[in-house]
Amino acid sequence: MSRGKQKKLAVINDMTCFGRCALTVSIPIISAMKLQCCPLPTALFSNHTAYPSFFKEDFTKQMSVIMEEWKKLGLEFEGILIGYLGSAGQMEVVQQFVREFSTAETIVTLDPVMGDNGRRYPSYTEEMSRNMQDLVGEADLITPNLTECCLLTDAPYLKRLADGKRLKRAEILEMGENLLYRMSLTREKTEKNRSDKNKIERKKKQVVISGIPGDGMLTNLCLTEGEEPRWLSSRKVGTERCGTGDVFAAIVAAGGVLGMPLEEAVEKAARFIGRCMKRSEELEIPLTDGICLEEFLSEL
Repeated sequence: MSRGKQKKLAVINDMTCFGRCALTVSIPIISAMKLQCCPLPTALFSNHTAYPSFFKEDFTKQMSVIMEEWKKLGLEFEGILIGYLGSAGQMEVVQQFVREFSTAETIVTLDPVMGDNGRRYPSYTEEMSRNMQDLVGEADLITPNLTECCLLTDAPYLKRLADGKRLKRAEILEMGENLLYRMSLTREKTEKNRSDKNKIERKKKQVVISGIPGDGMLTNLCLTEGEEPRWLSSRKVGTERCGTGDVFAAIVAAGGVLGMPLEEAVEKAARFIGRCMKRSEELEIPLTDGICLEEFLSEL
């Protein structure tokens, strides 16, 4: 059944009621970029886990029920963005989602929410790390930070990152190229599991390693199969805040669905986050509360 010409981007992530992150930021950003945002919640949080206390309700069972109802509607998506996954079981559900709701044109973006600053998140198990390594084969684009790169490639840099030390560009590039290789290696295995109608044309795999620190700068490394790497730097604004990775991934994923070149989408995300960070400082927003993006949505 036709549902018009507006493109749809499914976002698989948690719904956090307070603290700007996950679906709370993805929905307005994707809508502002003139795409229909279709959320598939993985969990419901009263507020995110950086606060001293929080309530969480796992939505694994509800995800499968929602998927069954969406199949009755014959839904397909031009884009799929995968964010926070709370269990190895959810990763299996997501693999099934990608195989059932994507077409040859669907761009699958994976933001592997695994850890930061050299540390895996406490709730993230070894089994989940292994499953996430498998899940990268479903994606056309992944947007890890440096810690997540280490976890996805088994690189030996976590302690250095935890100690606040920087990695050399050659080390970061090696991890990014390793990720591209792993994505390509699992592509054929992934394609065999898709139905005939959903056979995927071989898109170039892409990796963006985000938030690489420098002297007053933040850099994003953009890698595309068969192309030269691009290091895109911008001046660092303010102090690190919760939820900026979700904002970044939403803009980049939406840009991909709109046909925007990767470097352009990354630069757009960096500019937007910089403006929101500056305004958040002016309004004295607590770091846990994220960035006040509301004033700048019309610029997307």
